[in-house]
Amino acid sequence: MGIAYPCEETDNGRGVSPVSADPMEAEMSAHKFKVGQFVDYVPGRLNLPASGGPYKIIRLLPAEDGQLHYRIKCTSENFERVARESELSRRS
Repeated sequence: MGIAYPCEETDNGRGVSPVSADPMEAEMSAHKFKVGQFVDYVPGRLNLPASGGPYKIIRLLPAEDGQLHYRIKCTSENFERVARESELSRRS
């Protein structure tokens, strides 16, 4: 007899799909925005003032203090920023 392993698939209502065993992968898939997407950025009161231009999502970062984070870059700035998802919105 072989060894019995727990089921690694689940029915999510759209058919059977694999369940990720990696919690970091599951956390990263929860991000609202994707790498390469342009967003508007409204910083919190303690951050540097933002330029008026669009910001590009450079990298998805893990959650910190229960909030997802992103590395973003504005074309008119010479540096990247880290922003909370709550500070970002889709461009109109």
